[in-house]
Amino acid sequence: MFAELYITSPDAITDELFEELKVHFSEGQLVELMFFVGTYNMVHRFNAAIDMEPRDGDKIVVVAKGYDA
Repeated sequence: MFAELYITSPDAITDELFEELKVHFSEGQLVELMFFVGTYNMVHRFNAAIDMEPRDGDKIVVVAKGYDA
């Protein structure tokens, strides 16, 4: 739930939610969690924008959208 809110509606994350999360995580762990969720979301968006496909063996396959090479 937290990761989804962080990506889709960061303004919906309240102080109350942080207090609930602190029951399970330290402040340092929450910072680390937010860093990695944000980083992987950025990588996913970058890969989606360039239409990055999964690896084909040892090669990375990139298909350009609407551009002639």
